Amino acid sequence: MDNFWTVFFSNYRTKIKSKTFITFTILFTLLIIGLMFSDKIMNLFQPDIKPVGVVTNDNGLQEIVSQMTEDQLISGGHEHEIMYFSNKEEAEEKLADDQLAYFLTIDSNTDGTLLVKFIAETDVHDEDVASVQNIFSQIQSYLMAQDIQLSDEELLRVLSPAEVVVEKMSSNLKDERNHLSTGFLIILFISLNYILILSYATQLATAVATEKSSRVMELIISSISPTKYLFAKLLSTLFVGLTQVAVWLLVPYLLYKLNIINIDDSLSSFINFSNLDTEMIGLGIIFFVLGFLLYGSLACLFGSLMSRSEESSQAVMPLMILLLIGFYIGIFGLYNPSSTFITVTSHIPFFTPIIMLVRVGFLNISFLEIFISLLTLSLLTVATIFVTARVFKGGVFLYQKGSFKNIKKALDVHQN
Repeated sequence: MDNFWTVFFSNYRTKIKSKTFITFTILFTLLIIGLMFSDKIMNLFQPDIKPVGVVTNDNGLQEIVSQMTEDQLISGGHEHEIMYFSNKEEAEEKLADDQLAYFLTIDSNTDGTLLVKFIAETDVHDEDVASVQNIFSQIQSYLMAQDIQLSDEELLRVLSPAEVVVEKMSSNLKDERNHLSTGFLIILFISLNYILILSYATQLATAVATEKSSRVMELIISSISPTKYLFAKLLSTLFVGLTQVAVWLLVPYLLYKLNIINIDDSLSSFINFSNLDTEMIGLGIIFFVLGFLLYGSLACLFGSLMSRSEESSQAVMPLMILLLIGFYIGIFGLYNPSSTFITVTSHIPFFTPIIMLVRVGFLNISFLEIFISLLTLSLLTVATIFVTARVFKGGVFLYQKGSFKNIKKALDVHQN
């Protein structure tokens, strides 16, 4: 058992001191901190909000515009102050001096409708035009209501939108009030599952193939059994991945506790941290561990069958394809988590660590269904580790070319 822990801690220390681990951990930590400072960073790139000009000689119309807009025009997601002009030349001069975002001229057609001209120095955004059209359509309706002598109460009834009440026939969908927070967590988990599992599975296959091709493996096997070495390698790499996740959780937590970052002023503007789904977080960690052990053990199996380290990238190609398929299905599931396709693929063990999280986050899934998916994934993982251990014992002593065809030879060597 002492040899197991020697290999475990040796591999763990080597990986956490590697440049790849340090660089990726720091970059992703900076990305998380950047998200927590998102409000301040976005403010740095916000353009100057300039006033919007309104040109009209009709004092009554100007008063109505001022009354209905409160001298604020919401356009492009920003509130623009309204400046009034009695002549077009003065507004053009202000626009040329870059003191206005744009200006509007208001005239009346013969049928009583309003003619609003949108005049800008540069390209006009469709959302700005739509916003102006919506506001002045309401003003036009108000003026027409005055002409036919509608009361204020009758006018409100005419302008009030139809009431739409949403009723869900299915109880599968969770409360959509935390939809954005849940979506953020799901994207984070499936991205980390894809990146970390793929990265460390590739590293495991490359490390095993390199040690085997350099004949270092023969020295290692002489002091520790192949099975112990496999488990030490696999579990130490898993703990390296969990260390990264712990760092990414701990750093923002400490910054928040030390009042260096105020989450309430940044991410909470679109993510509700007080109502995060703890069940999904727990399941996300469990699925990550099981998925890592499944793909990691397969990577070790393929790596042990390679005669050269250069072949390891080709050996793990099937794992990369499986993970990529699961990742894209998970992204698709964000838009339609209750589809039959998502339901079926979430129970395929190779895709379960990614796709089941989408369903758990957005749908009310029974405990039995979650338990069955975890049990299926766990059984396949245990079976894969068992097969890998048997193949690994013989595979590390094989140096013939080829990969998958060496599995039978490896099992024969193990039995002998």
